[in-house]
Amino acid sequence: MSTKVETSAMPQTLLYSPLMTFYTLIAAIVIGSSLLEFNELLFPPKITSISFWALLPVYVIALDGWFGVVSWSRNTPYIDRPLLRTMMVILVIQWIIILALMYFASRAHISPLSYLWGLVVLFTPSQLLRVIRIRITKRPQPLIIITTCGMLALAAAVAYTIWVFVYPPVPTAINWLFVVIAFLILVGWRVWMKVTHLWRPEEKK
Repeated sequence: MSTKVETSAMPQTLLYSPLMTFYTLIAAIVIGSSLLEFNELLFPPKITSISFWALLPVYVIALDGWFGVVSWSRNTPYIDRPLLRTMMVILVIQWIIILALMYFASRAHISPLSYLWGLVVLFTPSQLLRVIRIRITKRPQPLIIITTCGMLALAAAVAYTIWVFVYPPVPTAINWLFVVIAFLILVGWRVWMKVTHLWRPEEKK
């Protein structure tokens, strides 16, 4: 009599792997806890508050980024490699940065200085993630898009920092201007990537 040996099946795609389960849990914790913390700004929206307009694009990139990772992982084969685990760790770090960015955005009415430098920090792991994706998928990645948006964020942060230390106090109109610039950079980043579909050609169908 032959005995049947049962083996646990490995997930075929990254979407159904323990790594994605961990990532989804972190994303849910960040979104859930931040909504509880900043609900006074968002529900009902205080559209006259500079902090609301600083916070809004952060939620846009957080939600769009989460859906983007899910869509990408659905078409990515799961391979238990250190490179893939490293990518997930960087994704978690990116969500921690997003949570910090939400906090800085909620205090933009005091000063958007930390918020603007938070944008610069955010683009660093984003660029590193795309480099790793190139190694994993052998497909083009939107490195130019992230580099361009990151340089714009750096320019805005440096310009505002100079204004703070050279021409204090900063007028309210200037604070609004830099928050609008940050809004355009963050939303433009996601829209630009959506339009190109450079790294997910299957979405062109």
